Amino acid sequence: MRPRQNRVSSLPRRKLVWARRLVSPAAGTPFAVDLLSGFRDANGGAQPVGSTITRVRGTVQFTHSGPAAADTGIAWGLVVDRVGLTAGEVPDPYIDPYADWMGWGFIPTSIDGGGATVTASKEIDVKSQRKMEELGETLWMTFTDNPALSSAQVFVQMSILLRLP
Repeated sequence: MRPRQNRVSSLPRRKLVWARRLVSPAAGTPFAVDLLSGFRDANGGAQPVGSTITRVRGTVQFTHSGPAAADTGIAWGLVVDRVGLTAGEVPDPYIDPYADWMGWGFIPTSIDGGGATVTASKEIDVKSQRKMEELGETLWMTFTDNPALSSAQVFVQMSILLRLP
């Protein structure tokens, strides 16, 4: 019997790069952030077709002041869609719970009395192999606050691991 040989691929390994984004989007319902816009800007506006989103890690911080119901919070979602959409065109985590979400969740807060300020923070760690197969696709992070809170503020810090073609 022949000894077992390790198979070695003749193809080179695909390069891994981290794309990072720090942003505090303007309040409004809903609002969305293109997480790969800085990566595209750093690479001359182009994003290679066939890139694969391998991991998304980061923190979302939600702050609200003033009276609110006990079920106050913010829904978030990660979805791959076209570049250049407005916040209203990106799927909404409340209205579209069955969209092709890469990650989806709710950050609850509660306020015990009017005028108090509440801050909630959520660590996000999504592992996937979501391939961006078409030209002009990007990774969106979208938010909707419940109920609509005019004084809500969100801070987003995300790192996205991309496997380039």
